Amino acid sequence: MRTINANYPNAISDILMNRYLNLFFLFLIAFILGTHNLRATDRSFAFVYESRTLQGGLRDLEVWTTYKYGREDFFSAVENRIEFEVGLGKKLQTSFYLNLGASTVPFTTYIPITTTTGETIFEPQTDLKTKFDIGFSNEWKYQLTDPITNTIGSALYCEVTIFSNEFELEGKVILDKNIDRFLTAFNLVGELEWEAKEQNSKTVWKRETKLEADYGLSYAITKSFNIGLEARSNNVFSHDEGFEHSALYIGPNISYRQENWWLSFAALPQIIDLKNGGRTLEDDEKLNARLVFAYSF
Repeated sequence: MRTINANYPNAISDILMNRYLNLFFLFLIAFILGTHNLRATDRSFAFVYESRTLQGGLRDLEVWTTYKYGREDFFSAVENRIEFEVGLGKKLQTSFYLNLGASTVPFTTYIPITTTTGETIFEPQTDLKTKFDIGFSNEWKYQLTDPITNTIGSALYCEVTIFSNEFELEGKVILDKNIDRFLTAFNLVGELEWEAKEQNSKTVWKRETKLEADYGLSYAITKSFNIGLEARSNNVFSHDEGFEHSALYIGPNISYRQENWWLSFAALPQIIDLKNGGRTLEDDEKLNARLVFAYSF
């Protein structure tokens, strides 16, 4: 992780860096749109997972962009992921991710000023700093039952993520069902996270546990276009404080697919902290939005 103090010159460089990242992903999407002889396995949701897996020998390239905005103080983050997904056959698939992100938060410094009486005082000055992250993930997914031919679709999912100062283990139980034009899906997610933090001039690894319940409902207006909603309940438990908060996000979703590519978008505002009331904005945002674009080859 690299931290940049964003006074005026650095603030400009941070903005340019974010624009360059976004231009890179727009270029990649334009490249994908120009590819015609491909066949995609679509997804109807941006945050919620479905049980289906790639057939053996098929490969997907997915581009994710997640935008997070608004905490107690100013907060803005863009998280980009490039996923290469491979079908291994027998309802098993694996994926490899490159994770790139940038987040901007305020910080305060104290500037020495000499008064007319010769006294030196320190005045606070609030500025912005931007952190750039790069990490890698590996995912495995195994489909147990099919959402069309069986009573309910189901799959097991696990993912390992590594950053320079963070390590994550994530597991999912995925359930879904197709009923005529409707698709409904539910994910139960558990995550263990270890993050390196400075404490008394030493690096200490803090452990955090997250339990998340995600739900999605989608309606097929046509064979290519779906609308629906997604909901996420993000519950955080820390080693020191126990159950901290339960942030509930609910918002609309749209998805569109063609033979060789698909995309899905959802915008989820935080509705309420189910544990404490109001909204929890210390570590969770006012808004999470995600665009996922993919093609198969």
